[in-house]
Amino acid sequence: MKITCPVNLGLQVIVPALNKFRRLYPLIELNVSLSDEVVNIIKDGVDLAIRGAPLLDSGLQASKLKTFETCLCGSPEYFRRRGRPIQPEELYDHDWVVYTPAANTVHLSQGNKSFSLSVHGAVSTNNAAARTIFLEGGNGIGRIPMYDALPRIANGSLERILPDYKCTGIDVYAVFPPGTAESKKLRLLLDFMKTSFARF
Repeated sequence: MKITCPVNLGLQVIVPALNKFRRLYPLIELNVSLSDEVVNIIKDGVDLAIRGAPLLDSGLQASKLKTFETCLCGSPEYFRRRGRPIQPEELYDHDWVVYTPAANTVHLSQGNKSFSLSVHGAVSTNNAAARTIFLEGGNGIGRIPMYDALPRIANGSLERILPDYKCTGIDVYAVFPPGTAESKKLRLLLDFMKTSFARF
């Protein structure tokens, strides 16, 4: 089976899950391509694509796997230099590490209150893992998934800000060509991925 997924999500979540899948189904061969580019599933002969965005191509089928929580983080060095925001309005005065595949608008909510701002910074990247490294390097604030944030918060390389505000989550979808849902191998993999994501 040919599978494609974003680099950071692949390394952090997908590949570890596929390791477990292979132990259960050792006869199913996997060809896994990690890329942050959106590939042409039909043209490239992809059986399953994992995407962190809604389905735009109506010629494909999709199944939502999970919504990953996100949070705002920066390095201790950055906050020592620039101050630590304690209210959303203070975010306007800060540098950001911008992740270019996503919208450059950050949405926060607390109860029935909401806050949105367009973010800009001297550093931008199309790679989620690079974004996190730039954050650890003190280049600004960024919105990152909790699976990236928590280990770094634990080791002290990143600090979370505005924890009482909820950030927009990242919806992750399994996308596949029409008709392939009838494939037994794809059904096995989809069911396994949904179970794995639910436990994550």
